[in-house]
Amino acid sequence: MLRRAPVGICAALVGLFVAAAASPVRAQDGTVVERQATFEVTNTDTSAVPCTSDGRRYQVHGTLVGPSSQLAGPKASAVTVYLHGFNIAGWMWHFKAVDGYDYAAAMARLGHVSLVLDRLGYLPSGQPGGTQTCFGAEAYILHQIVRDLRSGTYAIDRPAPIAFQTVVTAGQDVGGIVAEVEAYSYKDIDGLALLGWADQGFTPDVFRWSADVVSLCAQGGQPAQPGGPGGYFRFIQSDDEIRSKAFPYAQPAVVDAIMANIRKNPCGDFQSVIPALAMDTARLHEIAVPVLNLYPDHDLVITPEGYQLQGLNFAPNSDVTTIGIRGGHFPMLEKAPSKVFRTDVSQWLTRKGF
Repeated sequence: MLRRAPVGICAALVGLFVAAAASPVRAQDGTVVERQATFEVTNTDTSAVPCTSDGRRYQVHGTLVGPSSQLAGPKASAVTVYLHGFNIAGWMWHFKAVDGYDYAAAMARLGHVSLVLDRLGYLPSGQPGGTQTCFGAEAYILHQIVRDLRSGTYAIDRPAPIAFQTVVTAGQDVGGIVAEVEAYSYKDIDGLALLGWADQGFTPDVFRWSADVVSLCAQGGQPAQPGGPGGYFRFIQSDDEIRSKAFPYAQPAVVDAIMANIRKNPCGDFQSVIPALAMDTARLHEIAVPVLNLYPDHDLVITPEGYQLQGLNFAPNSDVTTIGIRGGHFPMLEKAPSKVFRTDVSQWLTRKGF
């Protein structure tokens, strides 16, 4: 049986706040539009997690997806910034290879504006040497993007940049690390959604794969792609293992399309995971904005127990909503889980005025 909020621990004990369900606001005319956005950022670490970065300027690419009414003028009420994890890129949130899995478009039809980012190191965004960026720098890059979204000072293909009053950040996998570090380092967001990330409860597979990456990155890593910068890695597990463990409820055509687009990751990101986890433990309690902790029940990275404990990390924040759903590591790309996933996120955004 699926578990819905709250999950596993008494709400009074863990201080979770679960608001009553509300119907999402739908786009008035049903028209979904997208705009290509480019952010000029500096790859410097000023966050609470010290790590190595090259200090150079790069472009970070993103796609704004929303109802036409929200993206027509110079100002809009709210945007949610979506951050991907290892081995993939922003396409996971705006998946078009198979019909019916475009999360950002589905959210637009429910009335929400999304910014789907390709993090630094993942084309078409800039690619530093893989040891010359890290999660602390990624958090500062996200801070720059949040600032630019509020002021409307970024490039857009048409017609003009949009300034957003409210900015929510949402991370899946280690995209959740970036969102968390940014939130307590700069305290500039209105809401935080962890859509499949926790700071504890890692599975034995994660430790096995990580040992292989430690060795690979210590030897200099690999090119990001042919002709690309060095210092990158891909987790060493076999394709068969990925297919069997990461996508328990996905259709074969979707898995095939995902596997054809697997990316390599900066070694500096991987090497900064442990410092980031340590700082999260010390400072997540500083995040005072509404938090959504939405997780799948069949994840190859984090156990259900690890996810259930995540809400404790934000105490004394009482506005933490924990929801468990049926799904694998990428529930937004699994047929039945994807509908529940986007409905839960939409309802939380709507309840919180986002």
